[in-house]
Amino acid sequence: MIRVIYLWQVMPGQEEAFVTAWTQGTRVIRGQIKAAQGSVLLRNRDNPAEFIAIAQWDNVEAGQAFSDAETPAPQ
Repeated sequence: MIRVIYLWQVMPGQEEAFVTAWTQGTRVIRGQIKAAQGSVLLRNRDNPAEFIAIAQWDNVEAGQAFSDAETPAPQ
């Protein structure tokens, strides 16, 4: 298993919309891509517009294949 770290700087005032979109997107990914093993979203306490996500993948190839592919559409 590998972990991939993503960093986002969100426009001020859009934080809650980002959390909602990230949550929905993560559910779609987890439901459609077998190699996706879940993720967690963290918010910077000192800068509430900054988020870090840590995603788990079966292996490097699976994580890279996801990065190279089109993002799954929401259901």
